[in-house]
Amino acid sequence: MLKKLIASHVCLLLLCFTTSGCKTVSIPVPVWDTDGYKDLFNGKSLAGWEDEFGRWSVEDGCLVAGDLKTTFPHDSFLYSKKSYSDFELHVEVKLLGGITKNTGIWYRCRPYFPEPDEGDEEDAEEEMDEEEDIEDDGEEDGDNYPEVALITGYECDLFMEDDPAEPQNNYWGTLHDSYRRPLRIIGDQTKIDDYTNLNGWNHFVIRAEGNRVQHWMNGFQTVDYVDNDPTAPLEGKIALQVHEGGPQKIFYRNIKIKELK
Repeated sequence: MLKKLIASHVCLLLLCFTTSGCKTVSIPVPVWDTDGYKDLFNGKSLAGWEDEFGRWSVEDGCLVAGDLKTTFPHDSFLYSKKSYSDFELHVEVKLLGGITKNTGIWYRCRPYFPEPDEGDEEDAEEEMDEEEDIEDDGEEDGDNYPEVALITGYECDLFMEDDPAEPQNNYWGTLHDSYRRPLRIIGDQTKIDDYTNLNGWNHFVIRAEGNRVQHWMNGFQTVDYVDNDPTAPLEGKIALQVHEGGPQKIFYRNIKIKELK
């Protein structure tokens, strides 16, 4: 059972090649109310979303991906059709599966198709052949895209690191930006386990305003980061990730957003 939720925050920069800093003055934990919030998911259909590989469906008022049986050869995303700049996002997430279960809430993001290096072209062709084999076996219904897009933007990551060489292993609520630069901001590892409900529902709040981004998980602030990188994204889509691997089953519900300007 989750302990009594408190308002606290710690920023830790694990990997970053940019100048950055943490705000010393925090705002209160954002309250989920009806003032200015709009439903980003209607609880009934995928209206307002773009399903990259047909992996998402609606079950009992939840966006659902995975079935605890299937493993996926690559990441895929469910994108909001609308883009957002400054906003406050509330969402509830449940993640089931083994140690490889992994999802993420992306924001201010955009899909892109990188130009392969000359040495990577053969590897890309081999990956394409593997994709076709999977489709022929019927394991990846709807996975008929000729290319797999990468994504640029911020991620609120949700996974447990199972590498014993890693000094920190709870990445729920992490700020991540691996495709554009090696950036990861993690929460206080002495406290975050107390606020992580690994097999139940977790309430996330993401607030992006200018170059400051903040994450809360179940009332605990995991990230408060000021991005001084001049190339940092200031606008883009919201996206829900199905991470490669598994098997796993991902649930999202009560997705609400309030634009701040």
